[in-house]
Amino acid sequence: MAATRAVKQLHILLTTGKDAKTELPKAPPKNSLISSAWPALEQQVQWTDVVVASNAEQFGLDFNPSSTAPLQRLSAAWQPPEWSFPNPLKDYYLDNKAEAQDANALNIPVASNDPVPQCAGSVTHWIFEVMAKQGVDCWLQKNQQQQQQWLQALLHYHKLPELLWPQAIEKISQAVNNTLADTKGRWLFSPRHQQSFAELALMSNSDGIVRNHFIDRCFVDEAGVFWIVDYKTSTPLDNESRRDFIAREVAEYQSQLARYKALLSSRLQPPGSTEQPLIKTALYFTHYPYWCELE
Repeated sequence: MAATRAVKQLHILLTTGKDAKTELPKAPPKNSLISSAWPALEQQVQWTDVVVASNAEQFGLDFNPSSTAPLQRLSAAWQPPEWSFPNPLKDYYLDNKAEAQDANALNIPVASNDPVPQCAGSVTHWIFEVMAKQGVDCWLQKNQQQQQQWLQALLHYHKLPELLWPQAIEKISQAVNNTLADTKGRWLFSPRHQQSFAELALMSNSDGIVRNHFIDRCFVDEAGVFWIVDYKTSTPLDNESRRDFIAREVAEYQSQLARYKALLSSRLQPPGSTEQPLIKTALYFTHYPYWCELE
């Protein structure tokens, strides 16, 4: 047992046997770390008796030693046994209201039967992160074969079936090349930007619910504007016009960008200052490509 840097409270869990004569819990062994603190803790311990069921049937298993099978399969109706004692940490769990939030609020990709779009989007975002940190030459200085080898390694890392690699490589290459061929897209990776971040991780705590947020791209341009940019590698539906596609994406992600803006606004404001920093948000669509500034 070891603990360090407890801010307000420290909860220690331990197990011990009972004294055969007094039926009271035994003190920890003298060679244990908690032994030195035991005089101060002894009267604060909340003991709970653990009832260990010896009936193997509750686990759906047959422990008959005469069985010739080395392994036993769980029955189809098997359920884990209920705890025979209360959970001492239950009161300290985060509010499960977060589970009721929709996928967009938690920035979780929508589940799809086709793994290619999501995997291609993840790899594209990773390449954009590298270009923001190392410059666009990390892609442009590679020939087509080197680019494909790089993408194959990334797709293998993401466990995409090899049969789907050609389709994913085509999507990723198109997204990256479209972006670098576009003036606004190339500007996203300019080395002149100040306070430049890629995949910036932030944490928020609202009503006891802790959430993680990841901002694709943010920076301060030459005019002093702090930009928050969300890459969109998605493609329009069949027979969906460019205008309808962009309108649908804006409606879906505008609130997410507003949350990012609120999070960064509180962090960028100098202490004691009432002046709000100028923050703007935008979506960048790699399919066309197209830059869409949000209100």
